[in-house]
Amino acid sequence: MYWKNAFRWIVAQIHIIALFAADSPEHYNGYLRRGLSKAESWLRGDDSGNKYFNLRMYWQKGYKWQDSNSEKFWCIECTRSSCSKGSDIRIARCDRKDSRQQFYYDNGRIRSRKNKSMCFERKGRQIKLDSCDGSNSQKWDELSTTRAFQLRIPGNSVFCGSQHHHPKDGENVYMTSCKKSRSNKTDKWIAY
Repeated sequence: MYWKNAFRWIVAQIHIIALFAADSPEHYNGYLRRGLSKAESWLRGDDSGNKYFNLRMYWQKGYKWQDSNSEKFWCIECTRSSCSKGSDIRIARCDRKDSRQQFYYDNGRIRSRKNKSMCFERKGRQIKLDSCDGSNSQKWDELSTTRAFQLRIPGNSVFCGSQHHHPKDGENVYMTSCKKSRSNKTDKWIAY
């Protein structure tokens, strides 16, 4: 019995790794078929040794967005090509090679890989990139590598970063009611 449970646990871990390493459903299935020989960890490194990730909207079987039951790969990206100060944050089709969709978690801040001096900052309901300064408006709850999480203000479970309804390409991510986002199944993200 012990070996059977251990085997089930290993298979479950392989599925989790493949999910985080895949950038599309086809790659997910490919990683499983090849035994994850080319799967990378959820954290990828750059030349300076920093670890980065994409923030992907969480999806699971049974979700229905825009009248479709098929899995969606929506990631956060900055709207300006240089990810400069004032850039909005929006969702777009995930592209793990696009540095506008790659971020670091740095002492409570979410920092842009494209422009390392820029961090996510809450400005009222908006989320924009601004110069990293460590202010409270740039602090975010801990991100998770093992489960879906809400993009929240530390200690606040009322407001979440989302676009609060069924997602579409190019929509801005902003602070909205976690309850409203939850009802549309858009309140959670994964480090991808």
